[in-house]
Amino acid sequence: MNRLDYKQIQTIQENTTRKLIKYINEFVKRDKILDSIEFYYPDFDEQKAKVAFNVWVSIDYRTNYGKSFIEHMLEERAPYLTNLEKEILIERNKSFVSLFEIEKINGHNIYILDLLTRKHHTIWEPNMSSVLKPSDLIFGRIGRIIDYKGFIGNISFLPPAVKDVFIAEIFIDYNRMRFRSPELTMDRYLKLYSINVYRI
Repeated sequence: MNRLDYKQIQTIQENTTRKLIKYINEFVKRDKILDSIEFYYPDFDEQKAKVAFNVWVSIDYRTNYGKSFIEHMLEERAPYLTNLEKEILIERNKSFVSLFEIEKINGHNIYILDLLTRKHHTIWEPNMSSVLKPSDLIFGRIGRIIDYKGFIGNISFLPPAVKDVFIAEIFIDYNRMRFRSPELTMDRYLKLYSINVYRI
């Protein structure tokens, strides 16, 4: 298979997202869940908050069966998904929200540091590379999207003045959770307790 270009990958990703949202809507109607979920997104833009909620619900929310909607969809609808759509969903399901600092930009490649896990990543973002600059703080999530790593869902900029306070609050909550689960890693905390991260 030839390597797909950015636009082709984005189209496949958007189509996969539409299928996932449709599946979630059908699941919610069938099982009558999501009536009383509290979700807080630290941005006053209603559209961004809606996108963040959809990303959070589709990836991090656990149903009464202990699974994410992506896991349910992969079990129930696998025959109706292409291999690339399955790959996108599997990788998206691994992602978690975090705080990233832009280290440098080289063409369309953006070199970032996850300030909470202390891991370095290189993401390919042709649409964002000219907008971002070194030292920008990004609240969002990244993941592998077919041939490259990139942002998943929308991103928000965190003002530098609140960086240290935000990180300190995350670690306070993380350490509180570790009293109950001493083996909890930061990656798992960010995945399992993402609603706490959004509230901070």
